[in-house]
Amino acid sequence: MNFSLYPVILKRSDVADAGTFRALAASFSGRPDRQGDLLQPGVFQHSLADLASRGAKLPLLWQHDAAEPIGAITKAEETRAGLEVEGQLAVDGVSNAKRAHSLMRVGGLSLSIGASCPPGGAELQDDGTRLLKRLDLHEISAVAVPADAGAVIHTVKGYELDYQNAARVYLGLPKRRAELLMQKGLAGLAGPDPDDVERAALDAAAARIERLLSQFR
Repeated sequence: MNFSLYPVILKRSDVADAGTFRALAASFSGRPDRQGDLLQPGVFQHSLADLASRGAKLPLLWQHDAAEPIGAITKAEETRAGLEVEGQLAVDGVSNAKRAHSLMRVGGLSLSIGASCPPGGAELQDDGTRLLKRLDLHEISAVAVPADAGAVIHTVKGYELDYQNAARVYLGLPKRRAELLMQKGLAGLAGPDPDDVERAALDAAAARIERLLSQFR
């Protein structure tokens, strides 16, 4: 059975005491992983439809070990970004689930998928990349190292970093300024001697903030 492992971007791992989390378990990044596999949008649709028809959930495993289930995937859907999932860690009675919970909170884990490729589900490209057009999902695992060595993992320890990411996306702030905005409020946008590029970003962000505030005056 062929298994392909993909990186996760944890969008919110304020992971509550109940052990819930949200993540992007497989991304449509447009780049092959280090196994030379590339996901085509739509690759999960058949498998997700099958799971839904049976009312089945994907197991959440520890490091792809079928003998070490640590929870379940409670929701999975394919979006433009990739395979979006929500999960539940069995933190009440499974030691590795507690371990995973702690590691997720500090950004020490990623997720990867365990899946098989049915006949006709892959196509070899001229550059040697294997384009995966259909995968049958079997499980999702908490792992320390995903297949994509260049994956960027964003771990959100609470709502604060959700807002920080929003400040970067919607206000166009550099990372450090977004951090300062969260720490100091609007005073964080005024710091010592920004360079010309950062000053332009700050001026643009200030204009956006002013437009937003004007709607409530």
